[in-house]
Amino acid sequence: MLLDIRDRLLILSVLPNEGNILTIRILRDLKNALSFTEEEIKEHGIKEAAEGFTTWDAPYSKDIAIGEKATDIIKDALKAKSNSGKLSIEMIDLYERFVETK
Repeated sequence: MLLDIRDRLLILSVLPNEGNILTIRILRDLKNALSFTEEEIKEHGIKEAAEGFTTWDAPYSKDIAIGEKATDIIKDALKAKSNSGKLSIEMIDLYERFVETK
C-alpha cells in the first residue's frame, strides 16, 4: 500500500501497544515497516519539531506491504478512535481508506 509520511505517522500513533502474542508479533513487524530508516530521515529532512510535531521537506510515499491481519488491526484501532469520539480530522483519509473501503 502506498503511504506518505503523514499516513505512516498517523497509523503509528493509533496502533495498540497491547494484545495477545500473535497480535504483538504482527504489530512489531508493522511498526518496523512503518518506521523511517536513517536514509529516509536524511533524504527527506524528517525532523521532530516543537510540541511533538514532525516535519519533512517534500512529499514522499513508500509502498509498504500490509498483511490482512495487520490491516484488521489498523481498522480496529481507527474504529475504536471513532467510537470513542477521538478520531481527529487528520485521520479521516486513513479511516476512509481502511474502514470504509470494500
